Order: sequence, then C-alpha cells, then structure tokens
Amino acid sequence: MKTQKQFTSALFCTLLIASCGEKVTTAPQTSEHNRAPAAEAKPDPRVARRAAPGLTAAQAALRRAQIANVDYRISVTLDDKSDDFSGRVIAETEIARPLQQPLTVDFTGGEVQSVSINGQTIPVQYNGYFITIDADKLKPGPNSIAIEYTHPYSTDGSGLHRFKDPQDGAVYLYTHFEPYKANRFAPLFYQPDLKASYTVDVKTPADWRVVTATREEKVETLADGRRHWHFPASKKFSTYIFPLRAGPFVA
Repeated sequence: MKTQKQFTSALFCTLLIASCGEKVTTAPQTSEHNRAPAAEAKPDPRVARRAAPGLTAAQAALRRAQIANVDYRISVTLDDKSDDFSGRVIAETEIARPLQQPLTVDFTGGEVQSVSINGQTIPVQYNGYFITIDADKLKPGPNSIAIEYTHPYSTDGSGLHRFKDPQDGAVYLYTHFEPYKANRFAPLFYQPDLKASYTVDVKTPADWRVVTATREEKVETLADGRRHWHFPASKKFSTYIFPLRAGPFVA
C-alpha cells in the first residue's frame, strides 16, 4: 500500500543578513607638478585559478574586490525521469572597478550551453570547475551575466540530490550545498561574503510541489500539463544556505 508523505518545512533557517562593506580612504592631495605617474595595474599571478576543485582564500578575496553587488534570477526545469536537469542563471552584478583579471563563476561537473553579457553572447570558457569571463567583457557598474546550463542530479547528497523512494517509487529532490556544493546546482559566485537575493522559477511534473526561500506567488499549469512555480525575490543571504525541495510532497 502506498504511503502518503508529509512534508514539513520550518523554512530551513533564519536568514542572517550581513553587509560586507569596504572601507574607503581618501589619498592626500598632491599638486599637478609633483604627482607621480600612475603605475599600470597588472594581473596578479598569485590569484590566477587553475582547472581544479575549490576556491582559495586569495581567489575569493580578489572576487570580493571585483564585485560590489550581486543578485540572482534562477530558472530550472526538473523531472522524475531524466538523469540531468537544465537551468538558466542571470546574475545581476555590479562591477566595483575596471577589472585587471578575469572574473570566474563557480560551476562544477555540468555543461554550459551559452554565456552572454549584457545581452551579447560571448565564447564559452568552461573547464569543468568554473566559467571564465575575460575582463574586457565587463564594464564598471551594472552588468547582467546570463548562463544556460545542464547538470546531472546528484546521488551523493551534494548539490541537487535525487532520491527515488523504494516504497512509493516516486522521485524527491533536495539541495545540500555545504561546504562548496552550490555550484553543483547552478553557476554562482560561491563565497559567504557575496550575499545575494534569489528570484526563482521552477518547471515540474504536475503532481509536484516546490519549496524554496520564499513562498510561491504564482503557480501556472502549462499546456503539456506541467506546473510552473514562480517565487519572489528573497532577502540577501549566502549561496550555501539557498534551499530547494521538489517532489510529490503533501502539504
């Protein structure tokens, strides 16, 4: 006999919003005739990323200096039959200053179909661990980075985990991102001091429910019978505590 699943969520955790501002100092005034020529900024080889798992403290510090602000719009399509899911992330970023080194976006173990900056498609530079965006593709101030991708469902508890219940045969999905696994769900700037808000929409089978950091504001039924869940922007918090649950749960 099938058992009915009761899904209870305490909506995961209290989101602690902390701002990570940078201290601004003012240089002493100098006259025009005694001002030394400005040294040309050069890339620092000590923080260059190689194709390997993880992110060093120096690389995270560089990226925190590159980005003044970021918010995400995440769209994913989920099902109970495929080994992979597909998604699109739009990172609305504010670049703090002219970049001297490339900007990298963490994304482990997936495939990248396209990358565009401010509506313009650029060549994909993806090595299996992160996406590289050349410095000359980004301008100081607001930028919109859009990435279309696919990724396998996880079966080891990391990223977006897929579980098939042996009693009812149904598929249930949940995320687990600590300590460095959110980039197995979507391309993100994965470090605690780059907090962001998350606006999410999810396409699912007809009998599924979706829970994330905010309550849904609209659920549409698509022409093929699937459901399209829309969630408003969350408050700002770190990527590693972003939650997503999906499956034939019962409220």
